[in-house]
Amino acid sequence: MKYDDYKNKYMDSAPIWGGFFHSNAASSLPEAYRFTPSKLIARPGIDIPTSYHKESCIRSVVQPYAFERFLKLYHLLELIFDWNLVQQIKSLNDDLQGIGQLLNQYSNNRELDLLKNLLKSKCDDKKKVDKIADCLNKINSSDYLDKGMKIFFDYGKDGNP
Repeated sequence: MKYDDYKNKYMDSAPIWGGFFHSNAASSLPEAYRFTPSKLIARPGIDIPTSYHKESCIRSVVQPYAFERFLKLYHLLELIFDWNLVQQIKSLNDDLQGIGQLLNQYSNNRELDLLKNLLKSKCDDKKKVDKIADCLNKINSSDYLDKGMKIFFDYGKDGNP
């Protein structure tokens, strides 16, 4: 892989697929937690839409505890929901016909519904979505389910998973 290819397709999304980021001398971020992966798989095509989203990705890497990293990534997901709504509003005509429906849809949907809509709008390959679902369905520990429900209840927008 050539450097330009890496820089254009992978570098900005390294916090998502690799758990690391590229720093520079001017960076004032604290040192990230350390881990030694047995293997990294770089995923091309992960779109980090703004510098604020990129910064949020990096924040997830520098958190010392797994739960804090999870919360930062969850916050990133919420930011992407917001960004997606803004893009939908921008695509409306000058008369803004349809804005009421968009705002109503956004405010009344739970996170799971927003995630489903986001996947439908961004993933053109159903097999990729099915692969994500298969991975999640392999987690069959009731302990994980209980912890997940507590997290979504405590940190979800409406407090209702």
